[in-house]
Amino acid sequence: MPKELTLVSLGSLMFSNVNLPIERDGYYFELQLKRDKSSFAGVGFRVVRDNKKENKIIKSYNYEKEEYVLETRGKYEKILFGMEIDYLQSIEKVLSTTEKNYGLEVFFLVYSDVRSSPKVFEELMQSLDERISDLQ
Repeated sequence: MPKELTLVSLGSLMFSNVNLPIERDGYYFELQLKRDKSSFAGVGFRVVRDNKKENKIIKSYNYEKEEYVLETRGKYEKILFGMEIDYLQSIEKVLSTTEKNYGLEVFFLVYSDVRSSPKVFEELMQSLDERISDLQ
């Protein structure tokens, strides 16, 4: 992961196909609650169009160490490489509601370290699912 990676805050329920330097076809999507600015969640990802990988999450790990890497940037901001079970379940819940013709490779998560973060992340994934056709 390049050190010069810049995260782009897109605001509540907004979507942009911001091209990140992590991959040519990578995107960053973030959701922030308007009533509580400290509750937010974001995901860096790539859409996978492979019949063998449809409707699946491909988790990105630190392959050398084969473990999750968690970096704390401040009291309310953490960057997670890999997946925590609450967030993985949120993504799987959204993807399993209807038949999908895509999969997601998740590069990283950014989320606030507050109790509402898993719920915000679930809303983020639902909003992303509604807008996934914008990436085609």
